[in-house]
Amino acid sequence: MHFIFLVDLLNFSFWSQEPGESRFAIEYRGRKWTGYWSLVAALRRAVDDNIPIINPSLWASDVELSDNVWRDLFQSATHGNIPLFKERLACIREAGKVLEDVNVS
Repeated sequence: MHFIFLVDLLNFSFWSQEPGESRFAIEYRGRKWTGYWSLVAALRRAVDDNIPIINPSLWASDVELSDNVWRDLFQSATHGNIPLFKERLACIREAGKVLEDVNVS
């Protein structure tokens, strides 16, 4: 449930200024994924690597899940970067705070 919520939370604006092979892509299970699927691949890879991204109680924390952890998680297989990284990170942090406040985590 938390995985699906996180995907939905971050599923916006994958338009890239980068041409073809340079656009943001995640390498996962021997394939490069772009667009929406790059998001799913990055998050699945993190779960496979036991990074606790599906624990919403950690989303608000920049200690357990620091900005650098999220930046590494979205490290592109190309020179392109994930579009709107700062905005995505802000969504994660805000959702974590809201979920803490309502004790849903």
